Amino acid sequence: MNRQLWAALEDVHLHSRLANIAKRHVKLVLEFGEGSTPITRREAIKDEIQQLRHERDTLIESTASSLSNSK
Repeated sequence: MNRQLWAALEDVHLHSRLANIAKRHVKLVLEFGEGSTPITRREAIKDEIQQLRHERDTLIESTASSLSNSK
């Protein structure tokens, strides 16, 4: 997976999207950790983080697939 990640980071647009996903993830984690965050919001945060993880993994895997097909 590390090789796939480095390959993905070489693509400027993909790198930008992965960075945005990471930033959003961190913001959500910080919000989740606040004591004042309601339980319903925490559940929504968990769902959004799962979606972000899925998007990240899909982007990395698709890049790896396209790289292996181009060899």
